[in-house]
Amino acid sequence: VDRKQKFTDEIIWRIYWRGYLENHKSIWQSYKNFTEFSYDSTLLNDANNGVTGIECFDNWIEELRENNYLHNHSRMWFASIWIFTLQLPWELGARFFMKHLIDGDAASNTLSWRWIAGLHTNKKPYLATKENIIKYTKNRFENINVKLTNKARPINRSTHLSNKLPIKEISNNNILIMFDNDLYIKNRSSLFNSYKKVYILQNQLIEDSSRQSKKVCSFKQTLLEKVKKLIPNSEILNSGDMNLIFKD
Repeated sequence: VDRKQKFTDEIIWRIYWRGYLENHKSIWQSYKNFTEFSYDSTLLNDANNGVTGIECFDNWIEELRENNYLHNHSRMWFASIWIFTLQLPWELGARFFMKHLIDGDAASNTLSWRWIAGLHTNKKPYLATKENIIKYTKNRFENINVKLTNKARPINRSTHLSNKLPIKEISNNNILIMFDNDLYIKNRSSLFNSYKKVYILQNQLIEDSSRQSKKVCSFKQTLLEKVKKLIPNSEILNSGDMNLIFKD
């Protein structure tokens, strides 16, 4: 596998997901506002704590908590088992990923979970199979003792029309705002110097009631501090204080 090509492909996918979500804001709103409680809370706790009895799934929970990362294939299998075998809401699985993944991205994470569920494409869910997992993990999980579902359960298919997210204009054009998913600074010194102030936005909230794990917060905080030292006119700003820079 060409690593450079694979990396480029992943960047392009992120651009696609970001553009799609920006043009379908109702998807993000319905995900943020999800409050459905018609699921087995005991099973949800078992899933979150990695004690479901599904060897591969429980192992991936441990990897997520320990390393804050999963291989792309593992993420797909994990999401499929969460949605179709455990029959838990995809929204809660997406929140769990955003809490623990150091490379968690709101758009790619939300829409990838919807793709697994068969909501992004036309009724084409992704179903993980025991054979596929055993083959591509080189027999690491050959003792999967729970039958993985081979049939996708119906999921509410709300229609989300194209509708761009509103853009708030900043009256002060001497300000540049950077986000933690775009901290590339090479060859950007002239850009930074053209602004009076560069704000590096720190966001520890996934949504109003859910925070990222301590390890993810620590990782991102360290990264932001390193970038701040390389941009003389920069300052780290908590997302909750965004109103400060919108003052006239």
